[in-house]
Amino acid sequence: LGTGRIRGSKFIDFKDAKKIVKQLKINSSKEWIDYLKTDRRQDIPADPRRYYAKHWKDWDDFLGND
Repeated sequence: LGTGRIRGSKFIDFKDAKKIVKQLKINSSKEWIDYLKTDRRQDIPADPRRYYAKHWKDWDDFLGND
């Protein structure tokens, strides 16, 4: 219904998603949104806050910003 979700789709786990985002050198939620528009997208959900809610702290934690 226009959510962009594919039933049964699997995403990588939170820890691996954080590693990939760090390797991509994405440093802000704005850069994350820009990255979503590219064709380089990995198996990471567009809204990691929601998908990884159990593990989510904040954007700085997810992006590896200390």
